Amino acid sequence: MTKIRLLLRELRTASDLSQEELAQALNLSRQSIISLERGEYLPSSPVLLALMEFFNCPIEQLVEGIKITRLENNNIEKGGEQNMQLTPWSPFQAIDRMQEEMNDMVERTFGRGDWTRALGTTVGAMNIHENEKEYEIEFQVPGYSDEDLTIEMTEDTLTVSGNKKHEERKDGKSAVRREWQHSEFSRSIRFASPIVEEKVEAKLENGTLTIVAPKVEPAKPKTTKIAVKKK
Repeated sequence: MTKIRLLLRELRTASDLSQEELAQALNLSRQSIISLERGEYLPSSPVLLALMEFFNCPIEQLVEGIKITRLENNNIEKGGEQNMQLTPWSPFQAIDRMQEEMNDMVERTFGRGDWTRALGTTVGAMNIHENEKEYEIEFQVPGYSDEDLTIEMTEDTLTVSGNKKHEERKDGKSAVRREWQHSEFSRSIRFASPIVEEKVEAKLENGTLTIVAPKVEPAKPKTTKIAVKKK
């Protein structure tokens, strides 16, 4: 099975850019650039288009393991002439082809499923940090409001879920292309240490949901002095 890999680190290095500089140019977080370079997920269609435009390169130079064919053979008969038809190309067409190839590979390996949406979104991606006092969890939830999110704590398990519905336009305009759809996700984390549930706090800012979960302080050992009896 062909492995698909984003060549972002190579292009960034060749352009003599830092991760921070690239993140600012694309209006992304530095953590998003790091995750993309590590291959933790593939970019969404808008991000992929922005990368192609920024580096001024076709999708084949940005994504390793995919080949976009822009010429199509139609009605080729044995002994006849080859009829070559030039198909108008656009970045959207290239992205659609890439997603179709990824779908085919996943279906052959795991069976059918809505893999395009899974690959095309970073919603719900998380970072977990820990010290001796607390856990800090960051979720990427771009476009979600606090009303779209549900946070639940059950014993040692934290569950974060989101459900966002995009309203239909009422101005009579029809969509030429629609990539915003009804979207939802759910992530659960089981903590290794007991949590003080009533002190768990959550903050949503700039598309990042940050949850701080304080740990239960370990009980201090009780020291009892034992007197030595005199005879």
